[in-house]
Amino acid sequence: MAETAKDTDEVLRIVKNTEGRVMAFALFRAYDIGAPSLGRILFDENGYWIYDGEDLSINEQEQMAGFILKTFYNPGNVIEAP
Repeated sequence: MAETAKDTDEVLRIVKNTEGRVMAFALFRAYDIGAPSLGRILFDENGYWIYDGEDLSINEQEQMAGFILKTFYNPGNVIEAP
């Protein structure tokens, strides 16, 4: 059975990417260079999100989306450009 993010407490690396009007955040294990992506969390311009992947539990998805919202959104809920 493959190890997934839910098997251990891990530090994740988040890579921000703009895809048109959608902000995408790819998730990787921070200290496992070359490891496959754990998926992406995508946000539309209204702040709605969806997880595109198979490795994170629903709870982990919600935690990551909440962290990304707090970290990358300004008080007006507008995504800041890099």
